[in-house]
Amino acid sequence: MESSPRGAPLPGTGISPVGQIPPGVRIMEFRGGAATWFGTQILGVLITVVTLGICYPFAVVLAERWRAKNTYLLGRPLRFDGTGWGILWAVDQTVPAVYRYPRN
Repeated sequence: MESSPRGAPLPGTGISPVGQIPPGVRIMEFRGGAATWFGTQILGVLITVVTLGICYPFAVVLAERWRAKNTYLLGRPLRFDGTGWGILWAVDQTVPAVYRYPRN
């Protein structure tokens, strides 16, 4: 790493470029299988149907967590921090806003 005369690193030199990734480490890799994907999707459909669509946000979170858990970036798995309550709250705040303003 290059440094200035005072010993501080120069701007932009502390970031590791893609060319310096250790050999054998893949930049991005997906390790999910078809059986677990189908199982996750079937569970999501069951959750949605049984609750008449009310718990659809929780089914979305289930699928996104599976996708993130099976996707690796530089050897480390991704993480999905969303919640069903967060998606439900966002929809609850967005849908009434459409009807709040008068139409011309």
